[in-house]
Amino acid sequence: MPLTDEEQQRHRQGVRKLMFETPYIKNMGMVPEEWTEAGVRIRLSFDPKLSNDGRVFHGGAIASLMDTAGAAAVWAGHDFDKGMKAATVNMAINYLGAAYEQDLVADGQPLVREQNGHRVGARLRNVRSGRRDRRLDR
Repeated sequence: MPLTDEEQQRHRQGVRKLMFETPYIKNMGMVPEEWTEAGVRIRLSFDPKLSNDGRVFHGGAIASLMDTAGAAAVWAGHDFDKGMKAATVNMAINYLGAAYEQDLVADGQPLVREQNGHRVGARLRNVRSGRRDRRLDR
């Protein structure tokens, strides 16, 4: 018997809560700001422990934020009648600049939802300038 819309929403909200309580995501300081079937917004506040020099986000922290935004975009609109398995199979990021001592926000959107996998897009911007690309200002 298929889940009702209310049950689907309950599951999606449960995943949101669980996702941001996992040790890795929680310790990084990621926080969901928006969570809808159309997309998500995740904030990562600057913390020197997420850098090599105390000023610039490490690329791995940025990749983790982008991956989390993509995964969250899938879960925010997932059809739980199709199961609950998930994994990032492929991800590509083009680093075009550095993020100096500023919060980052990643917007994740589902592009294609398919039976055996989903494709999502994630865009990164810094909070200070609001630019919606990865060429982050100093």
